[in-house]
Amino acid sequence: MRGGRRVTRVLVVDDEPWIAEVLARMLEDEGHKVETAPNGAIALAKITEEAFDLIVCDVHMPDLNGLGLYDEVKRLRPDLLPRIVFMTGSALSPAMEGYLARTGVPCLSKPFKEEDVQRHAREAMKSGG
Repeated sequence: MRGGRRVTRVLVVDDEPWIAEVLARMLEDEGHKVETAPNGAIALAKITEEAFDLIVCDVHMPDLNGLGLYDEVKRLRPDLLPRIVFMTGSALSPAMEGYLARTGVPCLSKPFKEEDVQRHAREAMKSGG
């Protein structure tokens, strides 16, 4: 526990290693235990084998993108849905904006600020129980 909070296990999913590393450090600075995955397929394998409290996932990735990962989590671990945060470095299309509105998944824009990452993590943890 740090500052009276329990340590959470976070999975950061991004195909750009340097972004995953920066994000992991930001979350570790807040006392979270962080693992990374380079795409949704590897993330899905980790999610089925280990318990995570929060998933921060890039939208655009090879093999299994963020939306595909969300759909698989919905099928296999629906309890995690409120604790997913997307991130993207590109402008959101109207279709993507509609998807986010329907699902309620928050989205961080790259480049992100540390305070935005931490705020999104706190909010997702509150909404997810």
